[in-house]
Amino acid sequence: MRMLAIKITKIFLSLFLTIYCLIWLLSPVASRYFINDILAPQKLVLSDESSIRYNPFLSKLSLKNLTLSPAADREKALFRLDSLVVRIRLYQLLFDRLHINEFNLDGLFLDIRQSENKLEVAGFTLPRASDKPAEDVAQEQEPTQDFPYTLVLPALKVTNSSLAFSLPQGQHEFAIDNLVISDVEATASRQDFSVSLSSKLDQAPFSLALDGLVSKQAPGTDTSTGAKTQARTQAKISAELELEGFDLTHLAAFMPKEFSLHSGLLSYRTGLQLVSTEENQLQLDFKDMALDLTGLHLEQAQTQSHVTLSEKALISKALTLQLALDNGQAPLTLLNGDAGLTLADAKLYHRQEQAQLLAFESLKLENLLLAITDNKPQVKLEQVLLTGASFSDFTDNELPPLARISSFAVQDINASASGVSINKVRLGNFDLDVSLDKDKQVENLVQLSGEQGSEEVSEPGQEAQAQAQAQESTETNQDTPPEQRFSLVLNEFVLEQDSHIRFLDRSVTPAYKRDFIISTLRAGPVNNQQPEIKTAFALKGKSNEYAKFDLSGYASPFLAEPVYAVSGGVKEISLPGISAYIKNALQHELQSGQLDLALELNLTGEEIDGHTDIMLRGVELTSADDHQVDSLKDQTAIPFNVALGMLKDSDGNVELDIPLSGNISDPSFGFTGFLTLLTKQAVMSATKEYLMTTFVPYANVVSITLSAGEYLLKVRFNDLLLSPGVSEFVQDNIAFINEFSALMKDKPDTQVTLCAVATAQDIGLPVGTEELTDIEIESLNELSLKRLNHFKSYMVEQEQIDSSRLLLCNPQVDLSAEAQPRITFAT
Repeated sequence: MRMLAIKITKIFLSLFLTIYCLIWLLSPVASRYFINDILAPQKLVLSDESSIRYNPFLSKLSLKNLTLSPAADREKALFRLDSLVVRIRLYQLLFDRLHINEFNLDGLFLDIRQSENKLEVAGFTLPRASDKPAEDVAQEQEPTQDFPYTLVLPALKVTNSSLAFSLPQGQHEFAIDNLVISDVEATASRQDFSVSLSSKLDQAPFSLALDGLVSKQAPGTDTSTGAKTQARTQAKISAELELEGFDLTHLAAFMPKEFSLHSGLLSYRTGLQLVSTEENQLQLDFKDMALDLTGLHLEQAQTQSHVTLSEKALISKALTLQLALDNGQAPLTLLNGDAGLTLADAKLYHRQEQAQLLAFESLKLENLLLAITDNKPQVKLEQVLLTGASFSDFTDNELPPLARISSFAVQDINASASGVSINKVRLGNFDLDVSLDKDKQVENLVQLSGEQGSEEVSEPGQEAQAQAQAQESTETNQDTPPEQRFSLVLNEFVLEQDSHIRFLDRSVTPAYKRDFIISTLRAGPVNNQQPEIKTAFALKGKSNEYAKFDLSGYASPFLAEPVYAVSGGVKEISLPGISAYIKNALQHELQSGQLDLALELNLTGEEIDGHTDIMLRGVELTSADDHQVDSLKDQTAIPFNVALGMLKDSDGNVELDIPLSGNISDPSFGFTGFLTLLTKQAVMSATKEYLMTTFVPYANVVSITLSAGEYLLKVRFNDLLLSPGVSEFVQDNIAFINEFSALMKDKPDTQVTLCAVATAQDIGLPVGTEELTDIEIESLNELSLKRLNHFKSYMVEQEQIDSSRLLLCNPQVDLSAEAQPRITFAT
């Protein structure tokens, strides 16, 4: 009996070994046979080198050189696998454990294609959910039984593999250098695992390290309260991921049609922790998150505008998001975190890089605190700092940018859905350069439209409708209680450094140029929740060398009837410079003179009330475009000078006190302080026709008498003779200059008008030249202005003479045979 048992055992063992050997030897042939039947409907074939072998002795499955190709093109691989080894410990199934002690995959290639209506993976077309039969969908939705085994996987390794994606938007590749999924122990109620990935996404290095634990708690009863509890899933996943130098042009096809992405590299890294503690509640914690964007170039097709960005950095030390899923509410319910954003070397240009709309060195958002609670956002920001900004700049010519800002800082910002609060706005020095060409177009303004002046003309009624809507919006806002309005609070605005405004107008002859230096500019506070608050402001500075302005006041713009007040004035505005703007209308120019203006204005609603004090010092007129001394044309200007002379005081000044009152919609101004109706009309209308009509009976007598009387009654200075072509003073001028300064100091009430007279010799032309070209006249005028400014600067800075006592007149030219370059003086 024992022998029989041994024999039977040997037979079964031999049979068992024979079957195992047959499986081992025939598995490649059998697998190829069955696989080809599966591939045939898909018109796919398996390569001849493919090998699929199963070793039953070791419970080991081995695949080598497995390649799937279309039957019509066997050279094209849709799926390739160099090597796959899987080993299972079958005896562990006795203990309800599926133990995979080896899983090594190498050289995987998978072709994935997506079109508008289908998805193909390795040549297999996957059905869409809408294409599935109803019974299949219902079957999939039926609850499935829990997996009865515990999956144990010490390590799953994937190396040298890649996934090729062919999408309608382009080609993409995900290359896996090394993927390890380790320490896997998973049941139906608990999954524990670790992942380590080193790969490339479209040639950009991408790495991931992840540890995860997911558990599912079955429904039951709370032991403390006795209440029933629902099934709940808990998860805790920690990850570190990093993407370096991803080329954003791979995503260009996903951009809206009106945008074109030309370049850009993206780098991103973060530590992430995902925690799920309650049903339908997820919390994501980002640690040390950093996003870097370099070399960005984005184009907007409609306006042909381009944006370039050298570097963008977003850094967050901690960011927490809580998500509520499938509960009928908005998905984002809570967000807390801090971040910092830096943009470096950015440019926005139109069509060509030389036509820059905006450029800046850096833009920083410092210590950004973000919170969203119950879908109500709240933002706190320590500072927004913009440095090295320029606006509207043609970089290929010598014109300066329209505006430049050294720094602009907005500090202590609090923003929410109900309002914005800003503690302080700091503006460093700025430069504003406005240059008008001969057609009064701003030369250094980058135009967005293709053609200048191609503004759309609104249809009749559109403008009225827009105005009605604006008025309705204003009325609605005024009727809204302050506490229900969007809150806007600004405590202080301040200019920290001297800033410059430069204005150049080439549309008039001669070209008009004026510079402003703003030394003080501040305002605040502003609060639309407290309409009664007075927003104070102050503006102070100077223009050119000697003109000064100082304005201050307050505003309450949020009252039902807004209130505004301003006081201050300007001093020592040289009048000859503005002659270019009035000579065409009057046919006369302001030869000399200064303007002082003081004002005190109050505006309540639309009612204005106040007054202005005007002082004109040393005002004289001459015929327009008459650059020669004592020409006959000057005689036509005498009636103007006569009228002004009737208003002058003993010092030769004209003082006017002009009350202002009325409604700004239809203003009316009251004028007092005039001696006669004649002088009132002469100054206010300034029309040549009225004055000539008034003085025609006496024109010849008055002009001669006044001209003669003027020189008889006033101190007459000798001329300061100068060397031809030279703007500096020579040794021969020292005595005159010393005596002039001594006289001005001895006579502190004396004011003098300085006029520079140039000759043909100043530009190398011979004596007796009778006519000059416009370019030659302009050269002589520039030389005369240099002489005047040099003389006045010396007197003001070296001799401490008050600048308001030295008045400048327009440059003149003397073409007579005995003419000499000189500066003339008149009191």
